Amino acid sequence: MKGKENRVRRADLLRGAMGVLIVLLAMVAQAKPGPVFLVLALFALLVFLAVEFFMNRCPHCDRYLDRNWGQFCQHCGERIRGNETDT
Repeated sequence: MKGKENRVRRADLLRGAMGVLIVLLAMVAQAKPGPVFLVLALFALLVFLAVEFFMNRCPHCDRYLDRNWGQFCQHCGERIRGNETDT
């Protein structure tokens, strides 16, 4: 169960990092004409979506959390984020 709980935390961190990377790459692609940075931004977007769909799952019932940013799973009601005692 511990690995699944860490998966939610890793998914949150990866989504944030990929969001920042997408914005930065899009800004650079707009400033410097050429397909390189645009392709990199699109690749980062694909990674963002893969993280969203494959890692954003409840550690207890393993169902997709959708846009749930709360502390509890909307399906089983178990705690998914919040007061972790192991940090």
